Amino acid sequence: MSEPSWTLDPELRALLVCPKTRGELVDVERGLYSPEADVVYPVVEGVPFMVPECAVAPTDAERAQAASGPATS
Repeated sequence: MSEPSWTLDPELRALLVCPKTRGELVDVERGLYSPEADVVYPVVEGVPFMVPECAVAPTDAERAQAASGPATS
């Protein structure tokens, strides 16, 4: 699987959790995937949109990428 095309400041990334479940997030192509909530929080131009209303359904490829192991930025 390829690495996401976006990056976040490592200190900010370390603080982020799923706003719905407080669970860990996995970096995927379109943003931050919450396996527990099964949603992707988009990251646009380095800005994470962590509002539940902004979350989108993950693709099968993103689920597979997350299952292959977390890759944090």
